[in-house]
Amino acid sequence: MAEKMTYYTAMDSYPQQYEDTTQLYKFYDYLREGKLTTTKCKDCGAIHWPPRKICPECISDNLEWVDMPEVGTIYSYTVAYAGLPPELVDKAPIVYALVDFDNGVRIFSGLVDCEPESVSTGLKVELAVGEVPPDQLGRKRISPYFKLV
Repeated sequence: MAEKMTYYTAMDSYPQQYEDTTQLYKFYDYLREGKLTTTKCKDCGAIHWPPRKICPECISDNLEWVDMPEVGTIYSYTVAYAGLPPELVDKAPIVYALVDFDNGVRIFSGLVDCEPESVSTGLKVELAVGEVPPDQLGRKRISPYFKLV
């Protein structure tokens, strides 16, 4: 007999995404529109990943949302066959990559819709928004992934 489990935000492996749970909710609003964004400091010009509320370079809170380039380049990658979160075990193997963008940002994320043998450094990738488990209120959540161009 299954028991109702208590939801613990601290045990959730996916970020909270709505205005009532995070100050960075706009990142997820833009992501729902299919746009990958991040923050840029209006004072020193630093572009941050992940998005921030305060610039780690100059400690300013004068930040703006900026669009990321549409295409990135695989800097490095690895293939995971084991040690995956429970919701991904049946999807193994999973390719994880470091993706470089022309604005100097490097993002670590999963690649989707590709076989491990088809991946190599230097290949171009683009955003692929994927669903992840819902939050404690049952609201839909998403995450940025990438796919080969």
